[in-house]
Amino acid sequence: MDGQRPFVRVIALLVVLNSASLGLASDAGGLVSTQCRFGGILNIAWKSCECVPVGKDAAIHVMCRQTSAATVPPLPQPEEEASALLEDEHVPSNILALSMTDGGLKFLQQDSFRNNNIQTLDFTNNQIQTVNVNAFRGLEMKLYKLVLTQNNLSVVPSWSLTYLHQLQFLHLEQNRISHIRSNTFDETQMNNLQFLHMDHNQITSIPNLAFNRLRLIVLTLSDNRIVELEKMSLPATLSFLDLKNNLLPQIPYLALKELKNLKSLNLEGNNVSKLLPETDVIFENELKLILRNNKIRRLPDGCLKNFKKFSELDLSYNQIHTISGNVFDGIGQIRELDLSYNNIAYIPENVFANLAKALKKLNLEENILHGLPNSMGELRELTHLNLNGNKLHKLDNAALTGGKRTLLELRVAYNHLKEVPTHVLTGMERLQQLDLSKNKIQTLEKLAFGTFDGTGTSLMFLNLAGNQIKEINDPAVFLYMSSLAYLDLSYNQIVQVGDQAFDKLPGLESLFLQNNKLLTFPLAALGKMPKLRNLVLDGNHVAALPDYSLGKLVRLERLSMAGNRIVTLGDKTFHASSNRELRLINLANNWVTIIQGKTFSQLENIQQIVLAGNRLQAVESFTFSEMRNLRYIDLSRNQIVVISSYSFVNLPQLEVLNLANNYIETMERDVFSKVPKIEHFDISNNKLKRLTCDQISHINTVYHLNAANNHLKSIDLNCIKRSVQTLNLAHNELQSLPKEVMQDFDELRNISLRHNGILEIPVHAFTACHKLEYLDLAKNHIRHLWKGSFINQKRFTRIDLSSNVIQGIQVGVFGKDNLYELDLSDNELMRVPTAALETVANSLSYLNLRRNKISMIDSSQFLGLRNLSMLILSDNVIETIEMSAFQHLQSLRFLDLSHNPITTWHPQAFAELGHSISLLNLADTGLFSMPKLSHRSIRHLNISHNKIYDIQKRDLSSFGKLDVLDVSYNNIHALDSNLFADLSGLKALNISGNKITQLTEEHFQNLRQLEELYASALPSLVKLPEPYAYAYLSHLRVLKLMDLPSSVRNHNVTEILGYLPPLRVLMIEIKDEFLDDQLKRADKRMLRDLMITGSRLKQIAMGALDGLRGLHFHLDIHDTALESFPSSLFNTLSGIHFLSLSLTNNRLATIDPFKFSQMPVVNQHGTVLHSINLRDNPLRCDCDFLWISAWIKHVESLRGTPGGGDLSTQSFSNTYCRGNPSSPSLLEMYEDDEKLSLCLRGTLNSAPKLSTIFVILALVFVF
Repeated sequence: MDGQRPFVRVIALLVVLNSASLGLASDAGGLVSTQCRFGGILNIAWKSCECVPVGKDAAIHVMCRQTSAATVPPLPQPEEEASALLEDEHVPSNILALSMTDGGLKFLQQDSFRNNNIQTLDFTNNQIQTVNVNAFRGLEMKLYKLVLTQNNLSVVPSWSLTYLHQLQFLHLEQNRISHIRSNTFDETQMNNLQFLHMDHNQITSIPNLAFNRLRLIVLTLSDNRIVELEKMSLPATLSFLDLKNNLLPQIPYLALKELKNLKSLNLEGNNVSKLLPETDVIFENELKLILRNNKIRRLPDGCLKNFKKFSELDLSYNQIHTISGNVFDGIGQIRELDLSYNNIAYIPENVFANLAKALKKLNLEENILHGLPNSMGELRELTHLNLNGNKLHKLDNAALTGGKRTLLELRVAYNHLKEVPTHVLTGMERLQQLDLSKNKIQTLEKLAFGTFDGTGTSLMFLNLAGNQIKEINDPAVFLYMSSLAYLDLSYNQIVQVGDQAFDKLPGLESLFLQNNKLLTFPLAALGKMPKLRNLVLDGNHVAALPDYSLGKLVRLERLSMAGNRIVTLGDKTFHASSNRELRLINLANNWVTIIQGKTFSQLENIQQIVLAGNRLQAVESFTFSEMRNLRYIDLSRNQIVVISSYSFVNLPQLEVLNLANNYIETMERDVFSKVPKIEHFDISNNKLKRLTCDQISHINTVYHLNAANNHLKSIDLNCIKRSVQTLNLAHNELQSLPKEVMQDFDELRNISLRHNGILEIPVHAFTACHKLEYLDLAKNHIRHLWKGSFINQKRFTRIDLSSNVIQGIQVGVFGKDNLYELDLSDNELMRVPTAALETVANSLSYLNLRRNKISMIDSSQFLGLRNLSMLILSDNVIETIEMSAFQHLQSLRFLDLSHNPITTWHPQAFAELGHSISLLNLADTGLFSMPKLSHRSIRHLNISHNKIYDIQKRDLSSFGKLDVLDVSYNNIHALDSNLFADLSGLKALNISGNKITQLTEEHFQNLRQLEELYASALPSLVKLPEPYAYAYLSHLRVLKLMDLPSSVRNHNVTEILGYLPPLRVLMIEIKDEFLDDQLKRADKRMLRDLMITGSRLKQIAMGALDGLRGLHFHLDIHDTALESFPSSLFNTLSGIHFLSLSLTNNRLATIDPFKFSQMPVVNQHGTVLHSINLRDNPLRCDCDFLWISAWIKHVESLRGTPGGGDLSTQSFSNTYCRGNPSSPSLLEMYEDDEKLSLCLRGTLNSAPKLSTIFVILALVFVF
């Protein structure tokens, strides 16, 4: 939903952070921490802080979080502590570091730290606006690090810092500093300040002499609004300058002129469109210059004449299309040059003449080079060359002549090579890595990789994956390649490997042949590689493993043959004497039905056996026996019904046994023999009705037991209960939990009883589980929690009681401060259970009361919950919020009141709410106007789905730290031109679903830091800003501009995209009937998610999607009149490596992604189809969809493999023929081989009307 996306993302992040903070607080990284006690007396002001010892002499680091104090409380004075020694043996505290973070500090007062020895001060994430001129008096010769990050400073507190002689590190990031004055540091005596960080402020310019008097080594000013640095504004001592993500139109030469020590200059993400040289400015020293992600289109002669040496020059992710021949004249050295991700089609001759002996690394990845520039032949010291992702059909020998004897790494993946460039490789005597993957190479000729004096003598890594190679027979292909250790031939079309194919690779250690078309195991070919350690043959069509197939691979450690068609594993498949080094056998997703008794017998060093996703129905006796080093067995996703006695014998090192997703109803006695310990035992998703020690006898220790999703009515785990740490019994039929069941689970830390039929938790059910930390009782039928139920545990990290029918919780349910997180969502509570929470008031940090029956909120309901940081009250029936309802929640960071029918808001409802509040969700709460909030700490505000008519600038004036603002789906008619003037740091804005009539240039002028903009469903919109105004959104990464009236002025998608920075996510509506050149002007370098809609859109032109690229790309075209998605369109997506395609709710009758390619590749450039969704289209469901059957099998074959975990055919189960839910789904139509045979026979017999067959099938499904 529009109104939820930015907010949901933040919620997830906060939950992670909250959990992380709990873990940190509990252990503090192994350091011994204790509550601070100054002078032997528990000081009220510091009682919530931890004192962590550092070093000797009673030195401590005082760490305080979420304190509500507006000023720093008085620190203990040495004389006070000394006098306390008469009454207490406490040693006086020596405070070396003080951290007061995430709190409500507003002011650092005079003499806050006097008479202390503090060396480090950290005030991150407070509300500090002012620092007294004498705040640090007494620390002049002591303080060396000061952190004021994430506060409300509008100016640099220079007068307060003047006399800090020892200060070395100063952090002022993420404040509201808008300017630096020329005299800011005029009187400074900070002679030791070396590191100054002022990133993420609002600075627009750096005036003359601003930092000149400092002796900085590092200055970071990234993510400001800097458009200019004046002459002499920077210190001459500077070595590292970071100006990333500002608005500089050019390199600030005059400001850099005197920086003789400068080593690194970062100008990434600015507005540099031209490199204009400056007279009288020369950089003699070697410099790392980063100009990545600017708007540079040309590199003309002389544009770099101000520089003499580069350690690295990064011009990647620009729009460079022209390079002049003399651009590098005058430059004596560039060690690394990155020109990747530009639009370079031609590089003139002699352009690298000056760099012939200096350039080591050259990156030209993702350009549009059709041939190698001859100028590269001049590079005689080149060691690394990256040409991936260009349009190369061949490599010119002359172009690489100069670097032949120096190249170590050559990458030419994702090009159009049809053969191995042998002539180029000949003579590359030092080459170690060669990547020719994802090309169009069909054959490997004799001496393909060079002669005896060429590549073969040194090449160690060779990647030929994703080509069109059909066979490998000639051993001379790899002649003179004795050093080759890694060979990747995966994702080709190899049907045959000749018996002598690898004879000349005696040193090969890793061979990858997965996803080819091999029908047999290449026994003879593999026998000539005595050093082979890793062999991968996944995704082929191998039907059998011959006897002693690995006999000659005496050093083989890992064998993977997942996704083949192997049916039987015999006694002679593996042999103990010849396979002594074998560590891993992966035969997942085959057709294995039989494993003979001694298949794995006596493989002494085997550690992992993976047989998941096969067709095993039984595990016979002694199948897994006498393997002393076996640690991992995976038999999940089979059809196992029976596990015989003595199936697992003498496995002393077994750590993981996975039997999940089978049909096991029972296990015979003595299944295990001499198996003393299993760390992880997974028997989930079976049909077990009971789980007792008879079934797992002889196992003394199980640390983690998963028996979820069975039919268990009772359990008896006495034999292992003293060892179990994690127990998952979710989704069973345990209606009761007698006390004796959980008795003596001394080590139990996590238990899930989710989704059983539990009606009641007996008072003493978990009494003996003292170490229990996580308890999941969600989705049961529990009505009441009784006193004493959870009092014996030392510490509960989380208790989940969601989705029950709890109406009441007795006082005394929990122990003394033994609970951190409590989830009571989706129950029937009428009030916040304040009395029941009293015992955990000091420890509880997370409370979820979503979807209960709470109707009123007042302050008394949260009395004592001083450490609560997250409170969720959404989806209740709250009608009234009383005055100061949250005044006791001084540590609250996240408050969710969304989706409540609130009719009465007290004007002071949020009065006295703690200053730690960061996220506030008031979506769908009946608001008619902006709530009265004065909390400057709020970073995320959601007031969407209300009835707000008007928002004024004054309503937002207190939200200077706001990152996310969601005002979507209200009744807002107009936005004041200066509405966002005070929200300079806003990152995400959602204004969708309102009645706004216009957006103006002034709005965008105040949103320069915006990264996400959602503006859709605006039915009253009359006018958008002129296209040039979008240039103000220089940090934009996500844009949604959809569902707007056709009459909107300035809604020219092409023009708008031309002014925007490189987006990552673009969601737009096309008003035309044809998608042609609307995206032409868009900067698509960073685009990875494109969503297109438009009710009039009927056709996509062949070049409309040109320029899309990336490792993973999501393309979504929905709700259009599109009748076809031609197979040829996939050829234009050549820059994408993995494509996720969604074409829902269009008018498609058919589609074939693999018409011109071999599954899973959709074009000859190697683009892999990762997922496809065709829901809600009038699909014909004829023989043209036969590819779906193969696709289903492909997805199934990847289950359980790396990268295959997120693949699914689920979308096919709700995609219906002709778009009619009463018709069969694609999954039903195409997963059945018998039904498909009708189509295949029709195809072979040239049946006149093949679609008739599928009509008949459809009728069969319906009736």
